Amino acid sequence: MDFETLYSAALEALNPRKVSEDVETEGVAVALATDKGHFTGACVLTRPAAWASARSTPL
Repeated sequence: MDFETLYSAALEALNPRKVSEDVETEGVAVALATDKGHFTGACVLTRPAAWASARSTPL
């Protein structure tokens, strides 16, 4: 999988939104290619923690 494909997959995983005053979600995304497969993920930001969790989805 080349860089452009991974980059496009990461952009598709983005869905930034503010859930509440203290929670923002899916404003940072990643696409990874590993020997186990290809995955995308997006983070959930909460205050005061820097980020709490991530979801991952096979490409």
